[in-house]
Amino acid sequence: MVTGATKGLGRAVVEKMLTDQPNVLGTYFMMVAAHEWMKGRARGSIINISSIDAYIPHTTNAHSVSKATVVSITRSFVLAVANDGITVNFVAFRPLATEKAKLADWYEDAVRALPTGHPIESAEVANNSVISR
Repeated sequence: MVTGATKGLGRAVVEKMLTDQPNVLGTYFMMVAAHEWMKGRARGSIINISSIDAYIPHTTNAHSVSKATVVSITRSFVLAVANDGITVNFVAFRPLATEKAKLADWYEDAVRALPTGHPIESAEVANNSVISR
């Protein structure tokens, strides 16, 4: 079977991803804007936030599909901006201690499975994502 996300589950996930999830388009357009700003300086660093869900298969989870797309477009963007002195990377965390995540049925199990036993806070993401130049 060959599919282009035109029918069935694939299309539904892609449509939800593009309408409900800012991950893909937001990430892309922010990278383009950052690149425009940084290329005149011949240096810069773009760090996209993904999720470990990018690597966990789900049957109907638009979030994981969008985060996998963030990983893919980040890798592709590296090639587009490499000659401009700009580095592009992503980090993938799970679970991030958001209010929405705390209400999810998977949250408690995910936290217990962590070696540290505690979820990642937003401030930790920011602190661990900074690159000094």
